[in-house]
Amino acid sequence: ITVCSNVEVSSCTEIETLAAVLGVIHSRSSAKEERLVPNAIWEERKISNSILRAIQEQDPSRTKILHPVLRHIPYVLPFKERAKYILDAVSANPHQAHFFVLQEEEQKKTKLKIRRGRVLEDGMIYISKLSSDQLRGRLAINFYDEFGRLEPGVDAGGLFKEFWTELAKAAFAPSMGLFKCATDGSLYPHPDSDLTHGHSHLQVFHFLGRVLGKAIIEGITISPQFNPAFLAFIARGGGYNHLNLLEDLKSLDPDLHKNLKFLTLYDSDQVQFLGLTFSVTYDRVGTTCTKELIPNGNSIDITASNRLSYVQRIAKFHLVDRMEAQANAFVQGLAHAIDLHRLTIFSVPELQLLISGIQSDINIDDLQKYARYENFNHLLPSDRKLLTRFWNIAKSLPADDKANLLKFVTSCERAPPLGFASLQPPFTIRKIPLDSFASSTSSFFWSGPPSRSGGENHKDRLPSASTCFNLLKLPAYESEAAIRKKLLLAIRSNSGFDLS
Repeated sequence: ITVCSNVEVSSCTEIETLAAVLGVIHSRSSAKEERLVPNAIWEERKISNSILRAIQEQDPSRTKILHPVLRHIPYVLPFKERAKYILDAVSANPHQAHFFVLQEEEQKKTKLKIRRGRVLEDGMIYISKLSSDQLRGRLAINFYDEFGRLEPGVDAGGLFKEFWTELAKAAFAPSMGLFKCATDGSLYPHPDSDLTHGHSHLQVFHFLGRVLGKAIIEGITISPQFNPAFLAFIARGGGYNHLNLLEDLKSLDPDLHKNLKFLTLYDSDQVQFLGLTFSVTYDRVGTTCTKELIPNGNSIDITASNRLSYVQRIAKFHLVDRMEAQANAFVQGLAHAIDLHRLTIFSVPELQLLISGIQSDINIDDLQKYARYENFNHLLPSDRKLLTRFWNIAKSLPADDKANLLKFVTSCERAPPLGFASLQPPFTIRKIPLDSFASSTSSFFWSGPPSRSGGENHKDRLPSASTCFNLLKLPAYESEAAIRKKLLLAIRSNSGFDLS
Protein backbone atom coordinates (compact mmCIF):
# COMPACT_ATOMS: atom_id res chain seq x y z
CA ILE A 1 0.00 0.00 0.00
CA THR A 2 2.93 2.33 0.55
CA VAL A 3 3.67 2.41 -3.18
CA CYS A 4 0.37 4.18 -3.93
CA SER A 5 1.99 7.59 -3.88
CA ASN A 6 4.37 6.64 -6.71
CA VAL A 7 2.22 4.32 -8.85
CA GLU A 8 1.14 5.33 -12.37
CA VAL A 9 -2.48 6.29 -13.07
CA SER A 10 -2.85 3.21 -15.27
CA SER A 11 -2.58 1.06 -12.16
CA CYS A 12 -5.86 2.28 -10.64
CA THR A 13 -7.47 -1.15 -11.12
CA GLU A 14 -4.75 -2.82 -9.12
CA ILE A 15 -5.03 -0.20 -6.37
CA GLU A 16 -8.82 -0.64 -6.31
CA THR A 17 -8.42 -4.42 -5.92
CA LEU A 18 -5.70 -4.12 -3.29
CA ALA A 19 -7.68 -1.59 -1.27
CA ALA A 20 -10.82 -3.75 -1.42
CA VAL A 21 -8.92 -6.83 -0.19
CA LEU A 22 -7.38 -4.88 2.67
CA GLY A 23 -10.83 -3.54 3.51
CA VAL A 24 -12.15 -7.08 3.89
CA ILE A 25 -9.17 -8.04 6.08
CA HIS A 26 -9.74 -5.01 8.29
CA SER A 27 -13.46 -5.79 8.60
CA ARG A 28 -12.77 -9.40 9.59
CA SER A 29 -10.08 -8.30 12.03
CA SER A 30 -12.30 -5.68 13.67
CA ALA A 31 -15.12 -8.19 14.19
CA LYS A 32 -12.95 -10.50 16.29
CA GLU A 33 -12.24 -10.09 20.00
CA GLU A 34 -8.57 -10.78 19.31
CA ARG A 35 -7.64 -8.72 16.28
CA LEU A 36 -5.72 -10.33 13.45
CA VAL A 37 -3.40 -7.33 13.31
CA PRO A 38 -2.87 -4.36 15.68
CA ASN A 39 -4.88 -1.21 15.00
CA ALA A 40 -1.74 0.87 14.61
CA ILE A 41 -0.63 -1.07 11.54
CA TRP A 42 -3.49 0.41 9.52
CA GLU A 43 -2.37 3.99 10.13
CA GLU A 44 0.40 3.87 7.56
CA ARG A 45 2.08 7.24 7.74
CA LYS A 46 3.53 7.22 4.24
CA ILE A 47 0.18 6.83 2.54
CA SER A 48 -1.45 9.18 5.07
CA ASN A 49 1.00 11.89 4.10
CA SER A 50 0.43 11.14 0.42
CA ILE A 51 -3.33 11.53 0.81
CA LEU A 52 -2.91 14.83 2.60
CA ARG A 53 -0.55 16.11 -0.09
CA ALA A 54 -3.05 15.12 -2.78
CA ILE A 55 -5.79 17.06 -1.01
CA GLN A 56 -3.67 20.10 -0.32
CA GLU A 57 -2.01 20.24 -3.75
CA GLN A 58 -5.19 19.28 -5.66
CA ASP A 59 -3.11 16.81 -7.65
CA PRO A 60 -5.63 15.01 -9.92
CA SER A 61 -3.31 12.11 -10.78
CA ARG A 62 -2.52 11.23 -7.18
CA THR A 63 -6.10 11.85 -6.06
CA LYS A 64 -7.43 9.45 -8.69
CA ILE A 65 -5.26 6.68 -7.30
CA LEU A 66 -5.79 7.41 -3.62
CA HIS A 67 -9.57 7.76 -3.82
CA PRO A 68 -10.18 3.96 -3.78
CA VAL A 69 -7.88 3.75 -0.78
CA LEU A 70 -10.03 6.27 1.09
CA ARG A 71 -13.18 4.44 0.00
CA HIS A 72 -12.11 0.94 1.06
CA ILE A 73 -9.57 1.51 3.86
CA PRO A 74 -10.01 5.07 5.14
CA TYR A 75 -8.54 4.06 8.51
CA VAL A 76 -5.03 4.43 7.06
CA LEU A 77 -5.68 8.10 7.74
CA PRO A 78 -6.18 8.89 11.47
CA PHE A 79 -9.65 10.09 12.42
CA LYS A 80 -8.62 13.64 13.25
CA GLU A 81 -7.00 14.10 9.86
CA ARG A 82 -9.98 12.61 8.02
CA ALA A 83 -12.39 14.91 9.82
CA LYS A 84 -10.16 17.95 9.43
CA TYR A 85 -9.25 17.57 5.78
CA ILE A 86 -12.44 16.01 4.44
CA LEU A 87 -15.40 17.41 6.39
CA ASP A 88 -14.36 20.61 8.11
CA ALA A 89 -12.21 21.73 5.19
CA VAL A 90 -15.05 21.26 2.72
CA SER A 91 -17.55 23.36 4.65
CA ALA A 92 -15.01 26.07 5.50
CA ASN A 93 -13.12 26.26 2.22
CA PRO A 94 -14.18 23.93 -0.61
CA HIS A 95 -10.85 24.28 -2.43
CA GLN A 96 -9.00 22.57 0.43
CA ALA A 97 -10.54 19.19 -0.43
CA HIS A 98 -10.84 19.32 -4.20
CA PHE A 99 -12.06 15.83 -4.95
CA PHE A 100 -15.06 16.04 -2.60
CA VAL A 101 -16.26 19.47 -3.70
CA LEU A 102 -19.62 19.78 -5.43
CA GLN A 103 -20.73 23.24 -4.36
CA GLU A 104 -19.67 26.75 -5.24
CA GLU A 105 -17.56 28.76 -2.86
CA GLU A 106 -19.89 31.75 -3.00
CA GLN A 107 -23.50 30.95 -2.20
CA LYS A 108 -26.58 33.04 -1.79
CA LYS A 109 -27.79 33.65 1.74
CA THR A 110 -31.26 32.30 2.56
CA LYS A 111 -33.15 34.11 5.34
CA LEU A 112 -35.47 32.22 7.68
CA LYS A 113 -38.01 33.81 10.03
CA ILE A 114 -38.26 31.75 13.22
CA ARG A 115 -40.56 32.29 16.18
CA ARG A 116 -38.91 31.63 19.54
CA GLY A 117 -41.66 29.39 20.85
CA ARG A 118 -42.13 27.47 17.60
CA VAL A 119 -38.59 26.53 16.56
CA LEU A 120 -39.57 23.00 15.48
CA GLU A 121 -42.77 23.95 13.66
CA ASP A 122 -41.19 26.85 11.77
CA GLY A 123 -38.05 24.82 11.11
CA MET A 124 -40.05 22.04 9.46
CA ILE A 125 -41.92 24.52 7.28
CA TYR A 126 -38.84 26.35 6.02
CA ILE A 127 -36.15 23.63 5.96
CA SER A 128 -38.34 21.16 4.08
CA LYS A 129 -38.84 23.67 1.27
CA LEU A 130 -35.16 24.48 0.74
CA SER A 131 -33.42 23.18 -2.35
CA SER A 132 -30.24 21.15 -1.88
CA ASP A 133 -28.13 24.15 -2.90
CA GLN A 134 -29.92 26.43 -0.43
CA LEU A 135 -29.56 23.86 2.35
CA ARG A 136 -25.82 23.52 1.75
CA GLY A 137 -25.47 27.28 1.46
CA ARG A 138 -25.60 30.10 3.97
CA LEU A 139 -28.71 30.29 6.16
CA ALA A 140 -29.42 33.46 8.15
CA ILE A 141 -31.91 33.44 11.02
CA ASN A 142 -34.25 36.20 12.15
CA PHE A 143 -35.76 35.41 15.55
CA TYR A 144 -39.13 36.79 16.63
CA ASP A 145 -40.12 36.88 20.30
CA GLU A 146 -43.38 35.69 21.82
CA PHE A 147 -45.01 39.03 20.99
CA GLY A 148 -44.05 38.82 17.32
CA ARG A 149 -41.30 41.42 17.59
CA LEU A 150 -38.07 41.02 15.63
CA GLU A 151 -35.18 40.45 18.03
CA PRO A 152 -32.15 42.71 17.52
CA GLY A 153 -29.69 39.90 16.81
CA VAL A 154 -27.87 40.19 13.47
CA ASP A 155 -26.92 36.70 12.32
CA ALA A 156 -23.26 36.35 11.46
CA GLY A 157 -23.45 32.65 12.35
CA GLY A 158 -24.35 32.62 16.04
CA LEU A 159 -28.12 32.81 15.61
CA PHE A 160 -27.97 30.00 13.08
CA LYS A 161 -25.95 27.78 15.44
CA GLU A 162 -28.39 28.39 18.27
CA PHE A 163 -31.40 27.74 16.05
CA TRP A 164 -29.96 24.52 14.63
CA THR A 165 -28.97 23.19 18.06
CA GLU A 166 -32.43 23.85 19.50
CA LEU A 167 -34.12 22.50 16.37
CA ALA A 168 -32.19 19.22 16.60
CA LYS A 169 -32.90 18.86 20.30
CA ALA A 170 -36.65 19.19 19.72
CA ALA A 171 -36.83 17.18 16.50
CA PHE A 172 -35.00 14.09 17.79
CA ALA A 173 -36.75 13.95 21.17
CA PRO A 174 -38.31 10.49 21.70
CA SER A 175 -41.54 12.23 22.77
CA MET A 176 -42.00 13.21 19.11
CA GLY A 177 -42.69 9.55 18.29
CA LEU A 178 -40.21 9.51 15.42
CA PHE A 179 -37.30 7.88 17.21
CA LYS A 180 -37.40 5.15 19.81
CA CYS A 181 -34.95 4.45 22.62
CA ALA A 182 -33.08 1.14 22.70
CA THR A 183 -32.29 -0.42 26.06
CA ASP A 184 -29.10 1.66 26.31
CA GLY A 185 -30.95 4.91 25.56
CA SER A 186 -29.64 5.27 22.00
CA LEU A 187 -32.09 6.29 19.26
CA TYR A 188 -33.30 4.47 16.19
CA PRO A 189 -36.24 5.16 13.81
CA HIS A 190 -39.55 4.30 15.44
CA PRO A 191 -41.08 1.39 13.48
CA ASP A 192 -44.59 2.68 14.24
CA SER A 193 -44.04 6.36 13.43
CA ASP A 194 -46.90 6.24 10.92
CA LEU A 195 -49.37 5.78 13.79
CA THR A 196 -48.21 9.05 15.33
CA HIS A 197 -47.63 11.20 12.26
CA GLY A 198 -49.83 9.53 9.66
CA HIS A 199 -48.93 9.42 5.99
CA SER A 200 -46.56 12.38 6.38
CA HIS A 201 -44.17 10.52 8.71
CA LEU A 202 -41.67 9.79 5.95
CA GLN A 203 -41.58 13.48 5.01
CA VAL A 204 -40.68 14.25 8.62
CA PHE A 205 -37.83 11.69 8.53
CA HIS A 206 -36.61 13.32 5.33
CA PHE A 207 -36.60 16.65 7.20
CA LEU A 208 -34.67 15.12 10.12
CA GLY A 209 -32.04 13.79 7.73
CA ARG A 210 -31.59 17.33 6.42
CA VAL A 211 -31.17 18.63 9.96
CA LEU A 212 -28.43 16.11 10.74
CA GLY A 213 -26.60 16.61 7.44
CA LYS A 214 -26.53 20.38 7.80
CA ALA A 215 -25.26 20.07 11.38
CA ILE A 216 -22.37 17.85 10.23
CA ILE A 217 -21.19 20.08 7.40
CA GLU A 218 -21.44 23.18 9.60
CA GLY A 219 -19.53 21.50 12.45
CA ILE A 220 -22.45 21.98 14.86
CA THR A 221 -22.55 19.35 17.58
CA ILE A 222 -26.05 18.17 18.47
CA SER A 223 -27.25 16.00 21.33
CA PRO A 224 -28.83 12.82 19.83
CA GLN A 225 -27.01 9.56 20.52
CA PHE A 226 -27.97 7.18 17.72
CA ASN A 227 -28.07 3.42 17.94
CA PRO A 228 -24.97 1.76 16.42
CA ALA A 229 -27.13 -0.32 14.07
CA PHE A 230 -28.72 2.84 12.64
CA LEU A 231 -25.36 4.60 12.47
CA ALA A 232 -23.96 1.62 10.57
CA PHE A 233 -26.77 2.05 8.03
CA ILE A 234 -25.80 5.73 7.62
CA ALA A 235 -22.07 4.96 7.51
CA ARG A 236 -22.71 2.55 4.63
CA GLY A 237 -24.37 5.33 2.68
CA GLY A 238 -27.85 3.95 3.34
CA GLY A 239 -27.16 0.23 3.00
CA TYR A 240 -27.29 -2.89 5.11
CA ASN A 241 -24.61 -5.50 5.67
CA HIS A 242 -26.89 -8.54 5.56
CA LEU A 243 -24.05 -10.79 6.67
CA ASN A 244 -23.79 -8.84 9.92
CA LEU A 245 -27.45 -8.31 10.79
CA LEU A 246 -27.38 -10.60 13.83
CA GLU A 247 -24.48 -8.70 15.39
CA ASP A 248 -26.08 -5.36 14.52
CA LEU A 249 -29.21 -6.50 16.36
CA LYS A 250 -27.23 -6.74 19.59
CA SER A 251 -27.23 -2.97 20.07
CA LEU A 252 -30.93 -2.68 19.28
CA ASP A 253 -32.30 -5.55 21.36
CA PRO A 254 -29.63 -7.39 23.40
CA ASP A 255 -32.14 -9.87 24.86
CA LEU A 256 -33.42 -10.92 21.45
CA HIS A 257 -29.83 -11.16 20.20
CA LYS A 258 -28.95 -13.38 23.13
CA ASN A 259 -31.92 -15.68 22.48
CA LEU A 260 -31.11 -15.98 18.78
CA LYS A 261 -27.47 -16.76 19.52
CA PHE A 262 -28.66 -19.41 21.97
CA LEU A 263 -30.82 -20.93 19.25
CA THR A 264 -27.84 -21.25 16.89
CA LEU A 265 -25.98 -23.26 19.55
CA TYR A 266 -28.93 -25.27 20.91
CA ASP A 267 -28.89 -29.09 20.80
CA SER A 268 -29.68 -30.00 17.19
CA ASP A 269 -31.98 -32.85 18.21
CA GLN A 270 -34.09 -30.55 20.41
CA VAL A 271 -34.61 -27.52 18.14
CA GLN A 272 -37.72 -28.97 16.51
CA PHE A 273 -39.42 -29.23 19.91
CA LEU A 274 -39.20 -25.48 20.65
CA GLY A 275 -42.45 -24.87 18.76
CA LEU A 276 -41.00 -22.15 16.52
CA THR A 277 -42.15 -21.42 12.98
CA PHE A 278 -41.10 -18.99 10.24
CA SER A 279 -43.24 -16.25 11.73
CA VAL A 280 -42.68 -13.46 14.22
CA THR A 281 -44.93 -11.92 16.85
CA TYR A 282 -44.35 -8.29 17.74
CA ASP A 283 -45.98 -5.37 19.51
CA ARG A 284 -47.33 -2.43 17.54
CA VAL A 285 -48.23 0.29 20.09
CA GLY A 286 -50.12 -2.10 22.37
CA THR A 287 -51.45 -4.37 19.63
CA THR A 288 -49.96 -7.85 19.18
CA CYS A 289 -49.25 -8.62 15.53
CA THR A 290 -47.94 -11.69 13.70
CA LYS A 291 -46.10 -11.75 10.39
CA GLU A 292 -44.88 -14.65 8.30
CA LEU A 293 -41.19 -14.43 7.46
CA ILE A 294 -41.60 -16.54 4.32
CA PRO A 295 -44.70 -17.64 2.39
CA ASN A 296 -46.76 -20.06 4.47
CA GLY A 297 -44.25 -19.53 7.30
CA ASN A 298 -46.75 -20.34 10.06
CA SER A 299 -46.82 -23.97 8.98
CA ILE A 300 -43.06 -24.45 8.58
CA ASP A 301 -41.34 -25.62 11.77
CA ILE A 302 -37.86 -24.51 12.77
CA THR A 303 -35.39 -27.37 12.75
CA ALA A 304 -31.65 -27.78 13.06
CA SER A 305 -31.32 -27.55 9.29
CA ASN A 306 -33.18 -24.25 8.83
CA ARG A 307 -32.55 -22.46 12.13
CA LEU A 308 -29.77 -20.25 10.75
CA SER A 309 -32.13 -19.03 8.03
CA TYR A 310 -34.74 -18.31 10.71
CA VAL A 311 -32.26 -16.37 12.83
CA GLN A 312 -31.21 -14.23 9.88
CA ARG A 313 -34.82 -13.53 8.91
CA ILE A 314 -35.73 -12.50 12.46
CA ALA A 315 -32.78 -10.13 12.59
CA LYS A 316 -33.69 -8.75 9.17
CA PHE A 317 -37.31 -8.23 10.20
CA HIS A 318 -36.39 -6.07 13.19
CA LEU A 319 -33.46 -4.20 11.65
CA VAL A 320 -34.61 -3.81 8.06
CA ASP A 321 -38.25 -4.61 7.37
CA ARG A 322 -39.84 -2.72 10.28
CA MET A 323 -37.99 0.58 9.77
CA GLU A 324 -36.55 0.45 6.26
CA ALA A 325 -38.91 3.12 4.92
CA GLN A 326 -38.09 5.51 7.77
CA ALA A 327 -34.33 4.90 7.51
CA ASN A 328 -34.32 5.39 3.74
CA ALA A 329 -36.30 8.64 3.99
CA PHE A 330 -33.85 9.88 6.62
CA VAL A 331 -30.80 9.09 4.50
CA GLN A 332 -32.41 10.69 1.43
CA GLY A 333 -32.81 13.89 3.45
CA LEU A 334 -29.25 13.55 4.71
CA ALA A 335 -28.01 13.34 1.12
CA HIS A 336 -29.58 16.73 0.36
CA ALA A 337 -27.14 18.33 2.83
CA ILE A 338 -23.99 16.23 2.52
CA ASP A 339 -22.59 13.80 -0.02
CA LEU A 340 -23.06 10.38 1.55
CA HIS A 341 -19.70 9.03 0.40
CA ARG A 342 -18.07 11.47 2.80
CA LEU A 343 -19.62 9.57 5.70
CA THR A 344 -18.52 6.13 4.55
CA ILE A 345 -14.92 6.91 5.56
CA PHE A 346 -15.90 6.91 9.24
CA SER A 347 -16.59 4.02 11.58
CA VAL A 348 -19.74 3.96 13.69
CA PRO A 349 -18.09 5.45 16.83
CA GLU A 350 -16.35 8.08 14.71
CA LEU A 351 -19.62 9.06 13.05
CA GLN A 352 -21.27 9.54 16.44
CA LEU A 353 -18.31 11.69 17.48
CA LEU A 354 -18.80 13.87 14.40
CA ILE A 355 -22.49 14.26 15.22
CA SER A 356 -22.37 14.91 18.96
CA GLY A 357 -18.82 15.97 19.67
CA ILE A 358 -16.84 14.85 22.69
CA GLN A 359 -19.21 13.31 25.22
CA SER A 360 -17.05 13.55 28.33
CA ASP A 361 -16.99 16.48 30.75
CA ILE A 362 -15.81 19.64 28.99
CA ASN A 363 -12.04 19.95 29.25
CA ILE A 364 -11.52 23.52 30.48
CA ASP A 365 -7.73 23.09 30.34
CA ASP A 366 -8.03 22.38 26.60
CA LEU A 367 -10.37 25.36 26.19
CA GLN A 368 -7.92 27.61 28.02
CA LYS A 369 -4.98 26.34 25.98
CA TYR A 370 -6.46 27.59 22.71
CA ALA A 371 -8.28 30.67 24.03
CA ARG A 372 -7.56 34.15 22.70
CA TYR A 373 -7.80 37.48 24.53
CA GLU A 374 -8.77 41.03 23.63
CA ASN A 375 -8.24 44.27 25.57
CA PHE A 376 -5.96 42.52 28.06
CA ASN A 377 -2.51 43.77 29.02
CA HIS A 378 -0.74 40.74 30.43
CA LEU A 379 1.82 43.00 32.03
CA LEU A 380 -0.86 44.43 34.31
CA PRO A 381 -1.39 42.44 37.54
CA SER A 382 -5.10 43.33 37.52
CA ASP A 383 -5.60 41.82 34.04
CA ARG A 384 -3.68 38.67 34.92
CA LYS A 385 -5.70 38.35 38.11
CA LEU A 386 -9.01 38.71 36.21
CA LEU A 387 -8.10 35.89 33.81
CA THR A 388 -6.77 33.66 36.59
CA ARG A 389 -9.99 34.10 38.55
CA PHE A 390 -12.14 33.42 35.49
CA TRP A 391 -10.36 30.17 34.59
CA ASN A 392 -10.34 28.99 38.23
CA ILE A 393 -14.10 29.52 38.34
CA ALA A 394 -14.64 27.80 35.00
CA LYS A 395 -12.66 24.74 36.12
CA SER A 396 -14.63 24.53 39.37
CA LEU A 397 -18.05 24.57 37.69
CA PRO A 398 -20.18 21.41 37.67
CA ALA A 399 -20.56 19.66 34.32
CA ASP A 400 -23.94 21.28 33.57
CA ASP A 401 -22.61 24.79 34.07
CA LYS A 402 -19.51 24.09 32.00
CA ALA A 403 -21.90 23.12 29.21
CA ASN A 404 -23.95 26.27 29.87
CA LEU A 405 -20.82 28.41 29.63
CA LEU A 406 -19.79 26.85 26.33
CA LYS A 407 -23.31 27.22 24.94
CA PHE A 408 -23.50 30.84 26.12
CA VAL A 409 -20.39 31.74 24.14
CA THR A 410 -20.55 29.37 21.14
CA SER A 411 -24.22 28.23 20.97
CA CYS A 412 -23.01 24.61 21.26
CA GLU A 413 -22.92 22.83 24.60
CA ARG A 414 -20.37 20.19 23.63
CA ALA A 415 -16.74 20.31 22.65
CA PRO A 416 -16.00 19.97 18.91
CA PRO A 417 -15.10 16.46 17.66
CA LEU A 418 -11.46 17.51 17.19
CA GLY A 419 -11.20 19.40 20.47
CA PHE A 420 -10.99 23.14 21.03
CA ALA A 421 -7.97 23.46 18.77
CA SER A 422 -10.43 23.16 15.86
CA LEU A 423 -12.97 25.69 17.19
CA GLN A 424 -13.31 28.51 14.66
CA PRO A 425 -13.22 31.34 15.53
CA PRO A 426 -11.24 30.47 18.69
CA PHE A 427 -12.85 30.91 22.10
CA THR A 428 -12.08 34.54 22.90
CA ILE A 429 -12.41 36.63 26.07
CA ARG A 430 -12.68 40.40 25.71
CA LYS A 431 -12.22 42.55 28.81
CA ILE A 432 -14.90 45.21 29.25
CA PRO A 433 -13.88 48.01 31.67
CA LEU A 434 -16.61 48.68 34.18
CA ASP A 435 -16.60 52.38 33.31
CA SER A 436 -17.05 51.67 29.58
CA PHE A 437 -20.40 51.88 27.86
CA ALA A 438 -19.19 51.02 24.40
CA SER A 439 -21.07 47.73 24.62
CA SER A 440 -24.10 48.84 26.59
CA THR A 441 -26.07 49.63 23.47
CA SER A 442 -27.95 46.89 21.75
CA SER A 443 -26.02 43.66 21.58
CA PHE A 444 -26.27 42.28 18.10
CA PHE A 445 -25.58 38.77 19.31
CA TRP A 446 -26.27 36.64 22.35
CA SER A 447 -26.10 39.06 25.26
CA GLY A 448 -27.54 37.21 28.22
CA PRO A 449 -30.20 38.68 30.48
CA PRO A 450 -30.68 42.44 30.44
CA SER A 451 -29.13 44.47 33.22
CA ARG A 452 -29.84 48.04 34.12
CA SER A 453 -28.04 50.75 32.22
CA GLY A 454 -26.83 53.90 33.85
CA GLY A 455 -23.70 55.38 35.34
CA GLU A 456 -24.59 54.30 38.85
CA ASN A 457 -24.84 50.60 37.95
CA HIS A 458 -21.56 49.78 36.24
CA LYS A 459 -20.83 46.93 38.64
CA ASP A 460 -24.21 45.34 37.97
CA ARG A 461 -23.42 44.67 34.32
CA LEU A 462 -23.48 41.01 33.33
CA PRO A 463 -21.12 39.13 31.02
CA SER A 464 -22.39 38.96 27.45
CA ALA A 465 -21.32 37.10 24.33
CA SER A 466 -21.15 37.31 20.56
CA THR A 467 -21.83 33.71 19.59
CA CYS A 468 -21.05 34.46 15.94
CA PHE A 469 -17.44 35.00 16.95
CA ASN A 470 -17.28 32.70 20.02
CA LEU A 471 -16.56 35.84 22.01
CA LEU A 472 -17.17 36.28 25.76
CA LYS A 473 -17.38 39.93 26.85
CA LEU A 474 -16.27 39.86 30.48
CA PRO A 475 -16.61 42.99 32.65
CA ALA A 476 -13.53 43.64 34.80
CA TYR A 477 -15.12 42.66 38.12
CA GLU A 478 -13.06 43.41 41.20
CA SER A 479 -13.50 40.12 43.05
CA GLU A 480 -13.75 36.39 42.29
CA ALA A 481 -17.11 36.25 44.08
CA ALA A 482 -18.49 38.92 41.75
CA ILE A 483 -17.23 37.07 38.66
CA ARG A 484 -18.81 33.80 39.80
CA LYS A 485 -22.15 35.40 40.70
CA LYS A 486 -22.52 37.39 37.48
CA LEU A 487 -21.20 34.62 35.24
CA LEU A 488 -23.59 32.01 36.64
CA LEU A 489 -26.53 34.39 36.36
CA ALA A 490 -25.70 35.06 32.72
CA ILE A 491 -25.02 31.50 31.55
CA ARG A 492 -28.07 30.08 33.34
CA SER A 493 -30.47 32.74 32.09
CA ASN A 494 -31.18 31.38 28.59
CA SER A 495 -32.78 34.73 27.92
CA GLY A 496 -32.10 35.07 24.22
CA PHE A 497 -31.16 38.25 22.43
CA ASP A 498 -31.97 41.34 24.46
CA LEU A 499 -30.38 44.65 25.27
CA SER A 500 -27.20 44.33 27.33
